[in-house]
Amino acid sequence: MKSTGIPPNSCFFITGFMGVGKSYWARQMASVLQLDCYDLDDCIEKEYNLSISAIFELGGEALFRSYESKVLRHLLLQANRPAIIALGGGTLIAPENQLMIRLEGPLICLKHQKQFPNVVVETEGRPLWDETKLELLYEQRKEGYSWAEVMITPGGRAAETVVNEMINVWENHGSRS
Repeated sequence: MKSTGIPPNSCFFITGFMGVGKSYWARQMASVLQLDCYDLDDCIEKEYNLSISAIFELGGEALFRSYESKVLRHLLLQANRPAIIALGGGTLIAPENQLMIRLEGPLICLKHQKQFPNVVVETEGRPLWDETKLELLYEQRKEGYSWAEVMITPGGRAAETVVNEMINVWENHGSRS
């Protein structure tokens, strides 16, 4: 790990709506800081040996959210620290997930540069993607996003600027309590 003011036993969480780049920005930040990076959706697929789409086909969103909470809990117990975790776009729906995250470190929310329906997103593997219901889905998740320490719109900005902004949030997290 690069020498920084990041609390050694904490995690940094990235949330935001589908397609905003949570996984990409988590990897960018992890690369700069030389830290472990975990993508919650990837961890779920690995744990259950099923794709996200297959889990939805098997038991719908309820089964997926159940798996998501279990894997998040396990990840927080097992992850090397400090670590960066890219959450799923709906992870914050479950109050138990919100509590786990609040206890472990700062949360930032990435925002799309454009408003719906003008967002361009790769839709493959996104079982909840339905262009006719995007705004409704976003509204259902907005409350969870709102308790992020900072909202960041990465679109159109230099990667170094965005990563430095996220690192600054993490370094200053402890001084806000």
